[in-house]
Amino acid sequence: MSKKYELLFRGLEITGDKVEAAVDVSDAKLPMYAGFRINVSVDRNSEDCLRAYEKAAIEKAASIIIDIADELKEAV
Repeated sequence: MSKKYELLFRGLEITGDKVEAAVDVSDAKLPMYAGFRINVSVDRNSEDCLRAYEKAAIEKAASIIIDIADELKEAV
């Protein structure tokens, strides 16, 4: 089965002890067009690099989407 969607890290802003990150949910065939954007906050760690924040932000966004999907399934 081919992927329909991609989670794409779009940027971050460091605010004190948190890192605010934007993650776009895009069509896998048209990644430049975001279906929607999720802004997430992850803990800042002075030893982490950009790649670590990117991974953490995408994982957190995916978790939020799964939670929303589960709630919507129960509502139907």
